[in-house]
Amino acid sequence: MASGKIAMIQLSLQEAEMLSKQAASEQQWQHAHERYRDAMNIYNHELDEQERAVVQERILQVQEGLSQTHDRLQAAPGPRRAPSFLLRRSSWMVAILAVLVLFVVSSGVVYLVQTANAAFHCTTGSIDIEGSTALKPLLTDISADYKAEYRKNGCSAPGFTIVGNASITGLNRLESGQSDIGASDIFALPGQEDLQDHQIAATVFAVIVNTAILPTGTHTLNLSSAQLRAIYTGQCTNWSQLPGWQGPNLANIPVVPLGRTANSGTRYTFQQYVLKGLQTTIGTEDVASSQDAVLEVAATQGAISYTTLDKALHGGPNVAIVAIDGVVPSRASVINNQYNFWNIEHLYTRAKSSAATQAFIRYVFQDVSKRAHDTQYQGYLTPNEVTPQMKASHPQRT
Repeated sequence: MASGKIAMIQLSLQEAEMLSKQAASEQQWQHAHERYRDAMNIYNHELDEQERAVVQERILQVQEGLSQTHDRLQAAPGPRRAPSFLLRRSSWMVAILAVLVLFVVSSGVVYLVQTANAAFHCTTGSIDIEGSTALKPLLTDISADYKAEYRKNGCSAPGFTIVGNASITGLNRLESGQSDIGASDIFALPGQEDLQDHQIAATVFAVIVNTAILPTGTHTLNLSSAQLRAIYTGQCTNWSQLPGWQGPNLANIPVVPLGRTANSGTRYTFQQYVLKGLQTTIGTEDVASSQDAVLEVAATQGAISYTTLDKALHGGPNVAIVAIDGVVPSRASVINNQYNFWNIEHLYTRAKSSAATQAFIRYVFQDVSKRAHDTQYQGYLTPNEVTPQMKASHPQRT
C-alpha cells in the first residue's frame, strides 16, 4: 500500500515539474501547483515518517522549481512593461521589525506563546505560503533561518514554497485548502472567520513620486488627501493642475498614477485610509508588487504610487517620499496617531493546521524578535506598539 502511495506522489511531482518548466502564464503555473498539492496531500496525511523520507528530497526539488518558475513569471514583461524597466529590476529584500511576544485570542482567552529559549523540535512535512508580496522577502529570509536551525539540530530541513500573489489571493487559497499559510496585509475577509490570525507586525506605507516633478535639490513633497483623491480618481491628469502646487513648470508632465492589483492588501489599505473608501480610477496602471511600485516610479517621469515605507526608504535617488496632509510617514507618526496609512501584517492558518505549519509559526516570532533593534528594518511596529486608539481607527474586518 505504501509503495503505491509513494508512486502516486512521484507521478504527481513529475507532472508538476513538467508543467512548471513549460509554464508561460500564471494560470499554467497554477496547474503545476495543483499537481504539487495533490502530492503533498498524500505526503502529509497518508505517509508515516519513514515513508516520507523516501520522497522528501524529490519534493524539495520540485518546490524549488515551482518557486523559480513563479519568480520568472513575475519578472516577465507584461503588456505595459517597457524594456528599460525590465533592465532596472533588481533583487532586494525587506524584513520586518520584531514581535517580542504573540497574543493569540481563541474563544475569548488570551494565550502567550513562548518565544525565548524554547527547545527546538524538528517536524516533518513541507510548508506552502501564499499571499502578500510585501511579506514574501521576509518569509524567504525566515525560512532560510528555519532550515539552518534544522540542520544545526541534526534534522532534515523542511521544504518551503513561498509565492507572492497578493493578500486576498493568499487568503482565498488558504481557505480553499490550497496552501498552508496565508500572508496578508489585511484582516481575513467576511466568511473566513474560521482562519486563525497571527499578527506579526504593523506596516507603515508611503506614497512615492518620481523626483522629476520636484524642484532641483528637493527630495520631499507634501500632498493633501484631497489632492491624492483627485489623482487616483482621474480628476487630475497633469501635475500643473493641482491646486496650490508650488513645484516647477510641469505643463508637459502628466500624472502617471500607478496602483496595485485588485487583490492587493496594500491597495485596500490605500483606498480605505487615504482615499477614504473611494475606488481607484479605471485605467490606472496596476503593478504586481510593492517592489515593482518602487521600480516603476523610479523609471517613469511623472509617476506616483504607494508601497511599504521600508521599500520607499531604499528607493534610490529617483524616488521621493510624500508627506500626506503635512505628516511624514514614520513609526513615530503612526504611534502618535497622526498618520493613518498603515495596517497590520498577518500570517493566517487553518484551525487544524499541520504540525510543521504550527512549528514554523512559532519560529517566526522567535526569528523576527532578533531583528527588533536592527535599523535596516524601518517602517514596522510590533503588536505591542499598536495602541487601542490606533486599532480603533482600523477595522478588524475588511
